[in-house]
Amino acid sequence: MQLCADRFHNDRRTVTGLSSQCKACAKKTKTDRPEKTTGDKRCPSCSNVLSVADFYKDRSQWNGLSSWCKECVRKQDRARNYEPLTKGDKTCAVCEKTLHVSEFNRLRSRKDGLEPSCSICQRVSKNKWHKQNRVRPEYKVRTSQTAKRANLRLLLARYNMTPEDYEKLLEHGCHICGGPPNGGGRYAFDHDHTTGKFRGLLCSSCNLVLGHMKDDVDRLQKAIDYLNKSRRHLKAVG
Repeated sequence: MQLCADRFHNDRRTVTGLSSQCKACAKKTKTDRPEKTTGDKRCPSCSNVLSVADFYKDRSQWNGLSSWCKECVRKQDRARNYEPLTKGDKTCAVCEKTLHVSEFNRLRSRKDGLEPSCSICQRVSKNKWHKQNRVRPEYKVRTSQTAKRANLRLLLARYNMTPEDYEKLLEHGCHICGGPPNGGGRYAFDHDHTTGKFRGLLCSSCNLVLGHMKDDVDRLQKAIDYLNKSRRHLKAVG
């Protein structure tokens, strides 16, 4: 079947400059590859025969494992962690302007410790990519999920909580009503607004009640008395 060149990945190793498989077939092949979960494997870097648990997962490989063992990969990463330049100038690979090194973001895997393109060119490139892809439904879902995971990691770090602690709290539900989070989202991290200490997980309804009542116990008690009084009055009338 003849397909448009846009449906193939770029591959400089071939005569045509395109991969032999289309993007859909390549994705299917990666998904169907069996992952080796038991046995041993030889690391070509240190020549040691190690358990498959000592290798990182890599879906691009035929056995689902990286070629080098974890220790050799870590050594290579440490060797690539160069200290960034703090003085002098550098030429941007995109706009080809010679700028001060402070105009470049850090990238420790490079010898100079800096990105090849300046921060302005990177910003323009990222904005262009987002503008082209933000209309795609899968991009919107992925962006939303990434933002939620990042926000959760930030909250866990703020309140000195581990993922295991968070999972245990989820088993109890909302700490006031015991119900699930409203709207299919996640619970709110309720905290004391004076000390900033974490108090519990609340659904959005209970969290809003405390917020509107400004954590005032007397005000909340008056609201309870009001509801009880109204209930008694309705029973007497009815």
